[in-house]
Amino acid sequence: MKIIAKYSAILEPVTNILQGVSMELYKVREHVEELLKMLQDNRTNANKIFYLLFTDAKSIADDFEITITCPRITRKQSHRNNYSYESPKDYYRVSIFLPYLDSIIQCIKERFEKSNSVAFSLQHLHPALFIKMKKQEYTNSITNIYNFYKIENLLAESESWYSLWQKKDCQSMDIIDLLEHSKIFFPGITIALEIFLSLPATSCAAEKSFSTLRRVKTWLQSTTGEDRLNGLCMLSVHRERVDIKKDKLIEQLITRFAIEQPRRLQFLFNNE
Repeated sequence: MKIIAKYSAILEPVTNILQGVSMELYKVREHVEELLKMLQDNRTNANKIFYLLFTDAKSIADDFEITITCPRITRKQSHRNNYSYESPKDYYRVSIFLPYLDSIIQCIKERFEKSNSVAFSLQHLHPALFIKMKKQEYTNSITNIYNFYKIENLLAESESWYSLWQKKDCQSMDIIDLLEHSKIFFPGITIALEIFLSLPATSCAAEKSFSTLRRVKTWLQSTTGEDRLNGLCMLSVHRERVDIKKDKLIEQLITRFAIEQPRRLQFLFNNE
């Protein structure tokens, strides 16, 4: 528990940021790199770090009159840790602390590896971020994006995109709002923003949709196909967008429903 408490406290700020609605992934990655260096340093000095943790754990055990001992070991055992150490400190260091630390380091490396740095830098296309950057820093970031994704005209469009937002208020805008400004005159920027929107930075959006799925997929719709179910869930999640043009949407749905297959009930009528 002392091991988990120590490293959970270190990783908790990163977890909270990644679960936020708005976040700067590039800065998160830079912070994670510093954490990774610290974890690797702990791995190098594992004996010293674990000694402090074990001392704290032993003092707590002594308060409750609990003796820390090694579990029983055998010559042949395949389903449990079977390290031949007589000292409890050495046994738990090898069987728990080192594997736990190695697992954290490996997971962080896989998720925040250097090949993902270009994907994280896509957020520099958001005006709220690049207006705080130096022009050369912004240009270098866009160049890295272009070299990785090979998006046509991205370099040229990025110059106009940078100038466009210098005197506009963009702090409250999200990526979806930016797409409305880029679709016509900035097709390359649009592609880059769409890539950024698809990044699975957090699972919160998926978790929040569980309750929606529970409401939509009732026993009356247990045989609903995937495409139709996805559409119903999207309508439920984004109901505020649907309400804006609700009457027009209902009319379009009825028209499409009537045209696809002939029905006994007449849905379409002549204006005459």
